[in-house]
Amino acid sequence: MSLASCTEADCADLATCEAPTKGDAGTDAAKPARDAATTEPASPPAKNPYGEDYPTENLGWTPRARGSSTPGNVIPNVVFETAIRGSRNPVPSTLVQSTRVQLADLFDPEERKHDVIVLVLATTWDAESKQFFEDLRFTPEKTVVLSVLGERTPTGEAPTSADLLSWWEPHYWAWSALDGGFTKLGKLQERAHPKMPVIALIDATTMELASFSAGRLSADALGSEIQAVRLRR
Repeated sequence: MSLASCTEADCADLATCEAPTKGDAGTDAAKPARDAATTEPASPPAKNPYGEDYPTENLGWTPRARGSSTPGNVIPNVVFETAIRGSRNPVPSTLVQSTRVQLADLFDPEERKHDVIVLVLATTWDAESKQFFEDLRFTPEKTVVLSVLGERTPTGEAPTSADLLSWWEPHYWAWSALDGGFTKLGKLQERAHPKMPVIALIDATTMELASFSAGRLSADALGSEIQAVRLRR
């Protein structure tokens, strides 16, 4: 995985960023990227709601291949500055407030609330995305759904906070977040046709990208994929 500038806000864990280096004369000089696996992280890892450190090894964007015994990468701790948390019951839009959410908020190694994250990269204009949520209706048992909205028109216009609220209301049980142009999750979106939703299953106990699908899944197919992730543990 390429290292990003430490001035970027995409990842809360700066262990995934490359710190600037200095030359012998004290000026900035380009040097080979350090091996993150052999150096100390630039800052403490992000923590989940229970105080557990977010994983910092094997970070990347490659999901486990279907039928493979080789684990996929651990998804980096992406931060969404504008998001709405899921709710057990409908909430009047006048009472809904957006908040900052990071993937570490859903990391659950002890399976206290869930063991699988259903990550959906969606657009407001894609009928496949809308139909997926119609089929899904409610969160499958012991899972949490994170719907990431990246576009509001076929031309790629970035969605607004108002678009996010309108998108969230019909499926209030899912967490929803803005990622205009899929700038944070683009490495996953690139794996699919632009007009197809991306559905990635994340093992919440390890944050492994455990399954990847391009296009809508039926509720039964999604259930089978979730069960396959659980059986691999």
